[in-house]
Amino acid sequence: MICYDVFEKVSQYLSIQDMISFLMLNKECYGLYKHNKKYNDILFVKKFLQFLNLDTFEYKILEGNPKMLLKMYFYFKNHPSAHLSDILVYMIDNSIIDYDFFRFISSKCTFRNMLRVDNTYIYRWENNTYIYMSDIEYILQYGDSKHLDIILSSFDVSMVTMTHIFNWRLFSHKFCGIQRCLKVLIKYMFIKHCFGMFCSVDHTLFLSCFVSLIKYKKTDVVRYTLEKKRKYIKTGHLDYNYLINLCVEMEDRKIFKLLLDEYRYDNYDNYNNSIPRELLVINTHHIIKHLRNGKINYSVYLVNHYLRNSIEVVDSICESIDDLVVKNDFDELNAILLLSNLKKFLSRDNFETIRMKLYNVYKERNIEMQVNLN
Repeated sequence: MICYDVFEKVSQYLSIQDMISFLMLNKECYGLYKHNKKYNDILFVKKFLQFLNLDTFEYKILEGNPKMLLKMYFYFKNHPSAHLSDILVYMIDNSIIDYDFFRFISSKCTFRNMLRVDNTYIYRWENNTYIYMSDIEYILQYGDSKHLDIILSSFDVSMVTMTHIFNWRLFSHKFCGIQRCLKVLIKYMFIKHCFGMFCSVDHTLFLSCFVSLIKYKKTDVVRYTLEKKRKYIKTGHLDYNYLINLCVEMEDRKIFKLLLDEYRYDNYDNYNNSIPRELLVINTHHIIKHLRNGKINYSVYLVNHYLRNSIEVVDSICESIDDLVVKNDFDELNAILLLSNLKKFLSRDNFETIRMKLYNVYKERNIEMQVNLN
């Protein structure tokens, strides 16, 4: 029986398969592994890195998982033409969680685009360190948030690709940690493409992502996005008129409030809060539609948080009263009486205008008012 020091020296000339065959030869040989497991595991990690033609001194050998690496070795020894990027994809597909090793392999990859000429592809160069956009897109689609963070910090991904991945992640409900992945994508959109200011093309793509967040009511991600906007954007701002009107149309309150606060942060001078740099206009058609559909509480919410005594809101309420009464829906007729809640938000003259309109509509149709709105 040889001692371990001799085995370690001889192992320099053996493959991983040869080492395993020797250690499994008999009970005494297995004991050589069992009683020196820590050092044998280091040998296996080094051997796997050598198999990949990587420098064994750059990876944290003592933190390597030999069981995981051996599993990958037995797979890739039968795929000699595999690239390093294939290891990253293999880890994703097989749920192998070792972020240090994933980052180490990513750092050894060199990005190359596939060139296309006359509908034919130029063959991949004989270099296993290349990673292609198809590999990156696959990892961004199926990896977790830490995988995304590693890839996006290592490689430059276009805003178009990030937008595609963002929407794919948002619409896919079968994966866990969607919100964490969305936040990582948002962070690198700012860092890589919108740092300091919004350019016209990237702003359009970013806005499409933001609209999707509103439509899918991802309030937490919206809040995170606005926090990052304050951190990274110094020039330019969001299209608040479009975004806030979208919230109004969807009857959203939480994101509406977040955007309204951000609008005030961006558009009001600290020394003269009465002068906004950009005028915010809420479409009166949305207000009329909500009132006609009996959404009185939300209409009151809008008046309370933004509209107040604007002429448009008074006209919109008066215009919608006719339609509510014509429907002859008693639930809605009773709901219209909730407009009395507006009394504390509107001026006396504006409230009196609405009250008289409601009174006259009831009177014209010979309907008795059940509640006094005085």
